[in-house]
Amino acid sequence: MKNTVKPATFPSEASLAEQLRFLNLEQTKAKTSLGKTLIYQLISDGEFPPPIPLTKSGSRVAWLESEVNDYIRVCISSRSQRGAK
Repeated sequence: MKNTVKPATFPSEASLAEQLRFLNLEQTKAKTSLGKTLIYQLISDGEFPPPIPLTKSGSRVAWLESEVNDYIRVCISSRSQRGAK
């Protein structure tokens, strides 16, 4: 049997950039096709990632792009699961 050792995988620069990129509300709305009211309702229901305060007062918030992308992946996955029933 051949011994196959996988090389260590490191996140690509694009992946790191996605993980560390902030999206403002308008970008988050555009990326998800959701409106402001629905985004905040989903946050309240625990179904959407909460924003990160960028100022002490919390007057400016943003979402991590990686978390928004995870939400989108869950939506796609749940669609696939609904179709399989």
